[in-house]
Amino acid sequence: MNGATVVCADSDTEARTETATALSDAGLDTVESASVADVKDELGDGVDCVVTEYDLSDGTGMDVVRAVRDSTPDVPCVLYTDERPSSFDTSQVEGMIVEYFRKSAPDAQERLGDLVSDMITQRAQVSYILPDDEEERLAALEQYEIEEFELRASFERISELVASHFGWEAAFVGTIDQNEENFLACHGIELGESADRQDTICTHAILEEQVTVIEDILADHRFVENEMLDSVGIRAYAGANIDTPDGHTIGSLCLIDYEPNTMSEQERREFALFADEVAEQLELRREILDGDN
Repeated sequence: MNGATVVCADSDTEARTETATALSDAGLDTVESASVADVKDELGDGVDCVVTEYDLSDGTGMDVVRAVRDSTPDVPCVLYTDERPSSFDTSQVEGMIVEYFRKSAPDAQERLGDLVSDMITQRAQVSYILPDDEEERLAALEQYEIEEFELRASFERISELVASHFGWEAAFVGTIDQNEENFLACHGIELGESADRQDTICTHAILEEQVTVIEDILADHRFVENEMLDSVGIRAYAGANIDTPDGHTIGSLCLIDYEPNTMSEQERREFALFADEVAEQLELRREILDGDN
């Protein structure tokens, strides 16, 4: 699998080299790490899988898995060890792709490469669809340095205005980064600061050029088993893209309702105009920030 990069973690130098060699023989690019701290330094863009021994010099393989979850939760992990699974604390890694593979299994090294390749492929198949311009979109989002902006009060006013104008129960403004949707403001609902990208409707909405309206979420196969949406009782959703001047969609202005709902064509046009206002405010603040620098 050319181009796929695997971090191989083991404090035993000889064993780590043997594992890395087996992965390289399977066509995978490998990065060797001797500790949990080393793995944390390697995590980020370009890592497609992590293979780790359980016993490490500064922690355990579960510490590695938790670090992956916190940094890049869509990256699969393999616990490649002879430690018994009953000793693993898996309560904090639910929702991740984690595989246990015994080092002492017959032909373990030869089979490890196939397992990792399959997991990387599975990751692409089970995760959400990425926009065609995902790399450029993320780069555009970074330019806004949103954490530097005092946006909440302004966007809360817009959210309240939008909900009132269209007669929906709640509204919010969210941006989509690599792994999460970050909520900049909410009116009529408590969503916290962020949610896993794979759980949000906006992850799908940003793929559309036009306003997205889902009249009844329970009738949409993509969301019928979504526990996060079910927990807050969302039944209807409308999302209008927040676009940069270069045409990259960095988030959505959203309406939600607790009963099925819909939008007329005129309402969709008006809703898109509200989203344009959010985009213009973001752009203005970016220009101010650039000027200060």
